Formats: sequence, structure tokens, C-alpha cells
Amino acid sequence: MTRRRWVLAGGVAAVMFAAGALLPLRAHLTSASSRPPRVAPQTLTPVGGALSLDATIESLQERLRRHRDPAGESQLGLAYLQKGRLGADPSYFPKAGRLFRLSLRGDPSNVDALIGRGLLANARHRFAEGLRWGHEAAMVSPYSADALGVVVDSLVELGRYRAATGELQHMVDLKPNLASFARISYLRELEGDGDGAIQAMHLALRATQETGEDHAWVLCQLGDLYYAHGRYAQAKEEYRAGHAAAPDYYVPLVGLAKFAAAEGRLGDAVRKMRRVVAVYPSAVNVILLGDLYSRLGNDEQADAQYALVEAQRRLAEANGVVTDVELTVFYADHHRRIGRTVALARAQYDARDSIRTADALAWALYSAGRYHEAITYARRAARLGTRDALLYYHRGAIELALGHERVAAQLLSRALELNPHFSVLQSGVAHELLQEARR
Repeated sequence: MTRRRWVLAGGVAAVMFAAGALLPLRAHLTSASSRPPRVAPQTLTPVGGALSLDATIESLQERLRRHRDPAGESQLGLAYLQKGRLGADPSYFPKAGRLFRLSLRGDPSNVDALIGRGLLANARHRFAEGLRWGHEAAMVSPYSADALGVVVDSLVELGRYRAATGELQHMVDLKPNLASFARISYLRELEGDGDGAIQAMHLALRATQETGEDHAWVLCQLGDLYYAHGRYAQAKEEYRAGHAAAPDYYVPLVGLAKFAAAEGRLGDAVRKMRRVVAVYPSAVNVILLGDLYSRLGNDEQADAQYALVEAQRRLAEANGVVTDVELTVFYADHHRRIGRTVALARAQYDARDSIRTADALAWALYSAGRYHEAITYARRAARLGTRDALLYYHRGAIELALGHERVAAQLLSRALELNPHFSVLQSGVAHELLQEARR
């Protein structure tokens, strides 16, 4: 669903990825070089190859063995954080946290360590804490776009969209680059401005080189935007271009796997997602692979992937990561742990009233048969006018369960007209519910 980045500090890789999905934006944002429409932040994907990152880590470890200093500690912490993100391995997060604390003990105003603590908190889905560290970093370095990126990401995840808009305007003014334009794109997307989201992502594309993972990542974001609005030919073109720009990068393969599934080539989709999961076994990717196996009728392999999701959740929790909404929706989709899922969704919503947490709570309540409660949160999730087939589907299913056939038919039709293949498993259910609503 969502939906991260790095900068160079002193010639050594330091973090610039954001932790979670960014959210909506209302005001008109302007920058020194362009005048983009309304803005919306988004989750940026880490960039930089694993091999170069490993070399950076080894070099920094050797540097610190010879001489410990706050700058080296913060840089190694940022590299560990990136390593954890690149491999979906949260066991690197405590290592990063220890290095940030050591760095700040030696130099309380080390902005890289402050930004690192904010990024780490956001990576653990502790967005109020991320906001605190982002503000502290921005106080130490008022002209740091990276510090503002942490603030924007945190505010968006907390559902504080108006405040995020103002901070993002400041970030764009300071540094109109890939990171700021990608956030603009996501906020526009949340506000239902699909064309504006695409426009901002094209600005991000122009801020990258013509090859490499940065370029491929932006191409895939464009692909996702086109796919989400049913513009499949353009989406496929962007995914293929992303794959050509960085053949070993996993992100384009996810888009191509979705396409294969939409075209009925489920075996090809499974092969692609197995390659993805081998290098980046995030919960979202593992769930997609499991759902593909389920569509093929291979319940044994599907269950194996779903068991891996549970193992990942336990590993993440052991390393300080708060369970996020992707897992809540997964549990609700598959009718697992329903009582605990409702409690989990409630805790997520209470911690941050965002579009995604409201939708996840609505869907959990729906799965528990609590339709009257569910509709309140489904309507709350629609408050920004987000044009998202999954949100329309969830709300449509809830309205139908309440006996509101006409409204349900409108919402379910909207979901399937916008993106007929919005979900490997749920698109078919949406068709069935639409037929029921029209009877």
C-alpha cells in the first residue's frame, strides 16, 4: 500500500530514505525551478546497490576500529539502517540505534545522527518519535532538506496532512530534487490528483541519471501510478524501462509480476515474485507471492508464504518494529486472528489517524462482522478524496453488508473501473459483490 532514500554525508553513504508511506497534501506548493500542482508525499525506496553498501560498511568498520569518532559512528549507523531496509532485515536496526546514540553522546549536535534516529524511528513505524527527532535535526540544521524529509514523512504517517504540506513546501524550496518531488507525487495521489501525481513524478525522474536504481525506482513509481488508474500499457512500459535501467533491481520485477497476473500468466508472476522475495522478502512481497500461489490453487505453498509473514512479524517486533497496516489488511483479507486483528487495527488508528489506518480498521471490523462500526472508519478513510480502488472496494463491501445496495454498487463499480486488477485475490471478490449489489 503502501509505500523510502539516502544522501551522501562527507562522501560516505548516509540515509535519506523515509520510513513509511507518506500521506496527503492540500496547499499549492511551489519551488524555485518549477510550479508543480498540489502535493503529496510518498514512501521512497532505498537506493544504492547492496555490494557498494557492503563495501561502505566494511570501510566504515575499519575506520572505527582505528579511531572512533561521532561522524564515523553516525555514518556507519546510517549504513546499517540502509542495509536493514535493502534486505528487509530489521536485525540491523538495533545496531544502527546503538551507533546513533554513541555518536550523539560524543557530539549532541551531529545532524546525521539526529536524522538517523528519526529515520530509524520511522522505519520502526514509531512516527511520533520520528517527528521529534526530525524537528531536533531541523533545529540544529535549519537548511537541511533531509531533516525536513523526516518531519514530512512523520507528519504524513500521523495523518497531520496540513502540517505536512507546509513542511514539504519548505523542503521543496530548499531542495527541489527526487526526494521532494516524490513526496509531492504521493500527497497529490492521496488527494485524488492522479495527473498531478504523475507530473510530480516526472519531475523526480528528471532529477535522476538515465540508468541505475534511482532512475529505475522512479520509473516504477510512475508505473504504479499508471497501473493504479488502469493505464496498463503505460504502466508496463515504465516497468520494462525500469528493468532495463537496473536489471538486477527487484522493484521493476514486482510491477511486471502484477502485470503477468493481470494477464492470467500466474506461473510467470510466481517466478518473478520468487526472484523478488529471494532478495527483498518484505511482508508485502511475501504476501503477494502467497496470494499468487493461492490463485493457482497451491495452498501448501501459499500457506508456507503466509507462515513466513508471521515469522517476519515476530522478527520485526523483536527488533522494535511496530506492526503496520499492511499486515492488518492481510489478516483481515485472510480472516486470521480476527479478534487480535481488530485490536491491532484499533491501536494503529489510535496512534495515528491517517487514511491508511482508518481503512485498515474499517476492514478489520468488517471481517469481524461489525459493519456499523466499520463504515464510520471507511468514510473517514475517504476524507481526502483519494482515488484508490482498494479503498473503494473496502467501503463498497461494507456498504453492501449494511444493505446499502445502491451506494455499494457505485463504489464497487468505481473500484473496478479505476483498476480492474487492483488485487490478486480481491478483484474477483469485488466483481462478485458488484453482481450481488445489482440484483
